[in-house]
Amino acid sequence: MKSKKQQLPISKSRVESQYFWDSEIDTIEKRHLELEKALKDSNERFKAIADYTFDMELWHAPDGRLLWVNKSAERITGYTVDECMKMDRFPLPLVYYEDLQKIETYYKKALVDPTTEHDITFRVRRKNGTLIWVSASWQPIYDEYGNCNGLRTSIRDISKRVQAEELLKRVIEEMRKSNETINKQIYKMNELKFKHDSIERKYKELENKRDRFLSMISQDLVKIFIGLQTVNELIESINEEKANRAKEKIDEIKEFIQDCLKEVNTYFINL
Repeated sequence: MKSKKQQLPISKSRVESQYFWDSEIDTIEKRHLELEKALKDSNERFKAIADYTFDMELWHAPDGRLLWVNKSAERITGYTVDECMKMDRFPLPLVYYEDLQKIETYYKKALVDPTTEHDITFRVRRKNGTLIWVSASWQPIYDEYGNCNGLRTSIRDISKRVQAEELLKRVIEEMRKSNETINKQIYKMNELKFKHDSIERKYKELENKRDRFLSMISQDLVKIFIGLQTVNELIESINEEKANRAKEKIDEIKEFIQDCLKEVNTYFINL
């Protein structure tokens, strides 16, 4: 005869304990789902921010390997994210050969002894072959325990800024040359003014000398002229024939003196 299994009565405390643990498990599962969702949202927000940052953002491991690069790499370099990730030591293969040694030295130093640098300028060759100027800034990335997880680098296209700076340099140089030319012209003008002033002073001195000379000559000639008039009057009292001959000579002398006065005055006026 088969014996029936006896159903043991479930105590109230056991039921309550089971309910408590079921409730805790549900709470933990809900919290876990909330954390997963929060982490997913956080990652999506970070990805959206990182991918659509205007500058090209890179993360290099301590050994120099490229771990991550955002989508701005394609806008700046012309290479897709996948193409960049496949390049060895990106972005060094794109650096213009004249700047490569400088940038390699910076990067090696930053990876061996983590350092921060700002606005290091150099040139890179884009996928289409054009050369552009970029500026790079980087800093080490540390975890919560202080371990270095590599370098975070930001690279931006500064070609327009460099072009503006070059234009400004050319304008300044042109202004400098123009200023030199103006200064030379001013110097020449001052020289000419000095010569003009000197000539003007000499001209005035000559005028004064001329006036004094004319004054003296005129006075002497006038005296001679008056003397001749007196002689003429005396001659009139002597023999008429001799007087006529003497008067003719005197008239000739008077005419000569008048011509001399005119010639002297004309000469000094034309100086």
